[in-house]
Amino acid sequence: MLCLFRNSLIHPRLDPVAVSLSWAATFYWLYFAFIEKALWSKIMQGEAIIVDLVFGFPLVLAFAIMIYASVYWSFKLLLVLFYPAGLIEKPNYEFDQDLEEIDDDLYGQGPFGEEYWETKENQESSKSAKSDSNSQNDDVNHR
Repeated sequence: MLCLFRNSLIHPRLDPVAVSLSWAATFYWLYFAFIEKALWSKIMQGEAIIVDLVFGFPLVLAFAIMIYASVYWSFKLLLVLFYPAGLIEKPNYEFDQDLEEIDDDLYGQGPFGEEYWETKENQESSKSAKSDSNSQNDDVNHR
């Protein structure tokens, strides 16, 4: 079941429902914290103590993010448990192909080229190998 939760997405028809439920819960939390508990009026009237400003305000905003994620994931978990047809499989990417593309970009075709990524020892050995091959080519040309 954890695999289904992790490797699936909410169906595009049900995703707006999950997002709207999450936003509704988040807005209710912000309304509760700022209006009902009078945090906003304390801040605006200058009655807030330093603890309210340093810890209270950022904590309220952080909880808003936590509530959004919790409601969204709870909705997804309910879909996994009671309505698995409401989920779609995540697209499967071929990681080997992606790694080959990354290697090509970094080590051959990238903006710096292969010589940029060589270490000093490799550069010296490649220079000596190039000079050896050039001297061999000169010998062949003289014959």
